[in-house]
Amino acid sequence: MKQSPKNYKLNFSIVSFSGKMVMTLGVFSLLLVSCKKEDTAPSSNSDNNNNQGANPPTVTMFSAKIDGTEWTTDAAKVSATFMAITNSIILTAEKNDGSIFTLQINLWDKTTGSFKTSLSSQKNILGLTYKDAKGDSWTAPARINDDASNVSSGTLNVDYFDGTKIKCSFSFTGGSQQTANTHEIKEGEISVMTIKN
Repeated sequence: MKQSPKNYKLNFSIVSFSGKMVMTLGVFSLLLVSCKKEDTAPSSNSDNNNNQGANPPTVTMFSAKIDGTEWTTDAAKVSATFMAITNSIILTAEKNDGSIFTLQINLWDKTTGSFKTSLSSQKNILGLTYKDAKGDSWTAPARINDDASNVSSGTLNVDYFDGTKIKCSFSFTGGSQQTANTHEIKEGEISVMTIKN
């Protein structure tokens, strides 16, 4: 049975519309695949574990300035320990004279980034301590001279952490509840190649 020219015209319109629809869907699918590829592209850092592109440490080391005076120690006296039960890391560096730095953080909702000290924090609890050769400790956070309105503070930046290695920078005002004196700890850096468990 012959179709009228009107029907031919109608069928051509349907075919033309279907072709446009298929082409539109094809382009849309291609865009989705491209976006998905971009989202899942690997980082240039092969050990990346949300490390914001930071390079892993290459040596174990520690250095800081206490009131402007350089404080360093041998790599053998620098360590990091991971405590799985509290998901926390304890970083330590000590010298033969008995002075020691202890940096402890609970990594509850993230593993890298900037962490600040707080007396009221319920997560990512951070404590930064310097104990001098006489045995006096200077901490952040601390109520300086037991004054609730004068609290020492500090920041720890976890630049790289993959469960085996860690690299951080830090600074803090070390305070004491027993005295109004403080110590300014600046330009702190610590890297550990093997974290103990």
